[in-house]
Amino acid sequence: MTTHSTMENMTVDGVRLEYEVRGTGEPLVLSHVGLVADAFAPLMDQPALGSYRLIRYHRRGHGGSTHTAGPVSIADQAADLAGLLDHLSVGRAHVVGHSISGLIALQLAADRPDLVGTLVLMEPPLRRHTNGPAVQAMNQRIAVGYQRYGEGDRAGAIDSFLSPLFGQDYREILERALPDSWAQMVRDADMFFSIESTAMAQWPFGAAEAARITIPVLSLVGGESHAGAIEFEQVLRTWFPQLETARAPGVNHMMHLRHPEPVAEKIAEFLARHPLR
Repeated sequence: MTTHSTMENMTVDGVRLEYEVRGTGEPLVLSHVGLVADAFAPLMDQPALGSYRLIRYHRRGHGGSTHTAGPVSIADQAADLAGLLDHLSVGRAHVVGHSISGLIALQLAADRPDLVGTLVLMEPPLRRHTNGPAVQAMNQRIAVGYQRYGEGDRAGAIDSFLSPLFGQDYREILERALPDSWAQMVRDADMFFSIESTAMAQWPFGAAEAARITIPVLSLVGGESHAGAIEFEQVLRTWFPQLETARAPGVNHMMHLRHPEPVAEKIAEFLARHPLR
């Protein structure tokens, strides 16, 4: 369920961020998918991650964090996360980024290598770097969401965008995992469709920037995800010779919102191989 009441607040460069910290051990930062501010709440109680200091937060424009006007770049969001980690006196952390937050995690690792010990990338949308047939098909399906947003139908935009990625039953699953999340998603729709989508399209990151990242990197893909996720992973493979891969059974791009246990277990297996130094 949503846990706004348990979250604390901090401010970095005028941007207020809500965050929650739970547990002790090596820091593990969870940066959420677009639209669903509390997407990582289901992982906070997973036994597989019980030995870590779990840190989740609401990115700007989501939940009770500051809603700023655009433009907001991927680098801006990486700086937000760096500010949060500095505020929490985290010297080095494991960083998990889901979807757009995979881009934010990559940017943070390139900009602040001192802060990031490992990366877990959960289906980052690397659309600027591949135009394979599966990605083309994916883009055609989610384009309806952008069209409906342009027509002023925010709820319809969310539904048309998420259904191809999350599955037709996603609202039922969200309601069970995160009651009242739909209203939050509608409130935050402008951030994703108007600001973050532009930031993704303009993200100036490629092989040269990736070459600065030499830490362990895991690509985690859902066993039932759209084939476009595999084409995105192929880009990561060209960037990172050290790339490790894992498949979480029984989930799609919704990942831990659908079944948190296999996702937590795959993350834990990777972290156990790469403790922080």
